[in-house]
Amino acid sequence: MKKILFLIALCFNSLLCVSQEKTLQEHKDGTKWYLLKDDKTYGALDQDGNVLVPLSKGFNYVSYYHADNTDRGFFDVQKGDFHGIYDKSGNEIISTERGYSMIVYQVTNDGYKYFGVTKNDKDGACDLKGKEIVPPNIMLLLIMEIALGLILMRTLKNG
Repeated sequence: MKKILFLIALCFNSLLCVSQEKTLQEHKDGTKWYLLKDDKTYGALDQDGNVLVPLSKGFNYVSYYHADNTDRGFFDVQKGDFHGIYDKSGNEIISTERGYSMIVYQVTNDGYKYFGVTKNDKDGACDLKGKEIVPPNIMLLLIMEIALGLILMRTLKNG
């Protein structure tokens, strides 16, 4: 009986492994990682097999992008209609649960880096640690200059 249960468990485990795809990805910045796909769910592993983006979170999209001339890179994830961000070490920076329909890495003319976010067709901004620095409640946000910790911005109103 134990042998039969063991064989059933072994077969079930084999089926799970077969259904999961693992594809090596290489970005032009030299970052190599594995894209995981299990049915309609995506995740990411580093080359050593460490989880960067958990498959268990149920993301329907995972993509890596290199942010600037540093070693900074991010994973853009999507669950349903909402986006989130993970760093190269596998830390969740911005959760999809925040409800952002778009997240874009931005750099101002003076070098300030942030994520531009959109929620309910309104724009805002998060710092690179994921802290919301400008709530998404204006129609269009242009961060023009950062000086002494003060965010100077101009909003353009519709119409």
